[in-house]
Amino acid sequence: MFGRKRLVQKGKMTKLCRERDGWKYERYPFINGCRHYVDFQRVFDNTSRMASRCDAAKELMRYYHEKGDYRKAADYALGYQQANDSVIRERQFDLTRNAQAEYHYQRNKAAEEALVRHGERVRLWSIVGGLLCVIAVQTIVVTYFYRKKQMHETIIGKEKEIGKAKNLIAQKETDLVASSICANPSCARPISFRSV
Repeated sequence: MFGRKRLVQKGKMTKLCRERDGWKYERYPFINGCRHYVDFQRVFDNTSRMASRCDAAKELMRYYHEKGDYRKAADYALGYQQANDSVIRERQFDLTRNAQAEYHYQRNKAAEEALVRHGERVRLWSIVGGLLCVIAVQTIVVTYFYRKKQMHETIIGKEKEIGKAKNLIAQKETDLVASSICANPSCARPISFRSV
């Protein structure tokens, strides 16, 4: 910012010194005033930076006050006040602009974080939905094969029952044929095909 450069040269006007609470201006004493007055006057008249103009007006006000020219000291005090007001307005404008930039940054950061959270939620629910679909397909496949196995076992069981029933029917037929042959009086003697 504006407070880091020397205004003219070391020893002629002001320099910056570092203190615990921040930067502050340290005034060099006037030595036979004239040469320094010219340097301050040049800075006050030619600079476009309000902070430099403010510092030069303050030093010129002190110079003319020490010299006893109170009219010029009052003029430079007015110039100092105007330059100081401009510096304060610039600082307030910078603070306002910085606050707005910080607000927009925080708002954009919050919106970006909301988008990231939304993306994570979508990803999570996509994974959960995919797992549910896989589980549903596995359940359908297992149920299909389980029912197919049950039907196959039922068919095999019915075929065994049918086979047993066929054997029982065949045995009953042979028993029935054997009993009907024995119940006939002509069945008393066995028929021999050789004698015929």
